[in-house]
Amino acid sequence: MLIGDITSLSHLYELNRGLAIRKNVRSFIYAEHNDDLFADIDHSFPLDCHVMDSVPPETVLENIKQMVPVNIDNTISYNLGHPAICMAIHTQLKNEYAVSIRNLRTKPFWK
Repeated sequence: MLIGDITSLSHLYELNRGLAIRKNVRSFIYAEHNDDLFADIDHSFPLDCHVMDSVPPETVLENIKQMVPVNIDNTISYNLGHPAICMAIHTQLKNEYAVSIRNLRTKPFWK
């Protein structure tokens, strides 16, 4: 799973390019304005982007629930962006979905 705000978009594009084609990638990129989103270096938009009027952690957490796979045992989560949202997602994945701590990659920016 690749999760982040627009400040992490270039990092998530790079991670996505580095993954094998056979990997099942689920993504959730959140932004307040459509104009804030930008394409990858090949001019594509390979990640699932969501534009929201405001981006409180609760709204992002509710949307993340829809993307969590049923079998989460082999899932790795890359979670980047705003500190409060990153930590809320990290806590949700660890506590509600029992994602192993070794499969959670969380990097809050601007802290």
